[in-house]
Amino acid sequence: MTDPYASSNAKIYAAIADLAEANAKLLTDPRHRNKSYDLNANKALSFREVAGVIGEALGKPVPFVSTTREEGHRAVRLQGCPAGGRGAHRGLLERRG
Repeated sequence: MTDPYASSNAKIYAAIADLAEANAKLLTDPRHRNKSYDLNANKALSFREVAGVIGEALGKPVPFVSTTREEGHRAVRLQGCPAGGRGAHRGLLERRG
């Protein structure tokens, strides 16, 4: 697993299936009528921590490699991304700074 944005900032991840199940239960159970809930993950994780969680689920280590912006640009180019897409990707990398 690589961090293509060279960012150490933690992010909030929530599984769509988990959110969908929770919403379905809340919308179909009359006990939750006229109540408000904040549905999201309860902990922000870095990419390194996400790799650890995935590794635990798989039962084997998932290596994590932090990349520089230039390495991210090069990887996108080597994967055959069209020139227009590379420009958009470069813009994302620049803004993540």
